[in-house]
Amino acid sequence: ALLSHRNHGVDNTGNVRVWDAEATLAGFLLSVLLCEEFDDLGYYYQETSEISKIIGLRSRIKNVLFAHDESISTDGCAETCNVLELGAGQAGLAGLGLASATNSFDGLKPLKLVLTDGHPKCVENNRVCSSTIMPKRKDA
Repeated sequence: ALLSHRNHGVDNTGNVRVWDAEATLAGFLLSVLLCEEFDDLGYYYQETSEISKIIGLRSRIKNVLFAHDESISTDGCAETCNVLELGAGQAGLAGLGLASATNSFDGLKPLKLVLTDGHPKCVENNRVCSSTIMPKRKDA
């Protein structure tokens, strides 16, 4: 019930719905990977415009996710992209959506995803979901 914070010290709202902000973030992260039409629009907008800021953010996220020559070490391994989602809730939508999408792309840095939540049911559900999306690590 919604009063699980009395038993677990956290609220339970992430167990009963996906928050709009979570869905928006997931959509934005996926658009960075899937939509190239925004990549070259930055020069159309003034640097102070909101659209220009969003395009700049998209560019920075893309640079973090994709491996570049300077992100590959001398042993040939690409640096890891670390993603931390705080309060992932039952779905872990943004983090798990990004992890699922990155499995479909070549040229991305290896992804290390950490999902957190204060509710034990959310943690267990995200553990199960992530095991179906993320490949098993050899060192785990």
